[in-house]
Amino acid sequence: CENFLKSIEILKNLGYSVLEVNNSKMNLDGISKIKALQINYLERSPGYGRDIAAYKLGVKILYENFKKDQNALRSVILMNDSILVVRSRMEEFLRRVDHAHGVNAVVGVTETEQFHHHLSSWFLSFTSSVFFDNRFQKFWSDYIPLQNRIHSIKNGEDIVTGKQNYRDWE
Repeated sequence: CENFLKSIEILKNLGYSVLEVNNSKMNLDGISKIKALQINYLERSPGYGRDIAAYKLGVKILYENFKKDQNALRSVILMNDSILVVRSRMEEFLRRVDHAHGVNAVVGVTETEQFHHHLSSWFLSFTSSVFFDNRFQKFWSDYIPLQNRIHSIKNGEDIVTGKQNYRDWE
C-alpha cells in the first residue's frame, strides 16, 4: 500500500537498508514501485503465518548475511504494514528509536497486557547485541508459524518480547 511504500522511502532516506518480506503476491504496479525504491524484496506463501512468519524469514536471512560481520548491523527493525505513516512524524520517530537504543536494547511501538505483558509486533527494533543473542536466534529458529492470531501472540509476540523477558537483554 502507499502508506507502507512511504515508510520504506523514509527508512531509505534515513540510511536504513531494507529487506521486505511480503506475505502475499504483489501486483505488477506494486512490484515496479518496489523496484524503484531499490530494496531487497521477497514473497512468502500468501497469508500463511501472519507477520511473525515474515519476520522469521527476514531474521533468518539477515542472520545468515551478517553473522560473520556483526558490527555491520547496528539494529534491526521488524515492522508490518499496519502502521500509519505521517512523513514528518515517522522521521522523528525513527530518530528517537535510534536514540533510545543508547539506553534500551529493545524498542516497540505498543505494549499490551493481553495474555501477559509483551510488545506488539507492529513495530519492534532490536540492537545487534539482542539480534545476535543465542536466545533470540533460538526463538526464531524454533518458532512454528501458524495462521492463527492467538498462536502468533502467545507463541510469537509474547515469547520474543514477554516471557523471555527482553529487559534481561538490556
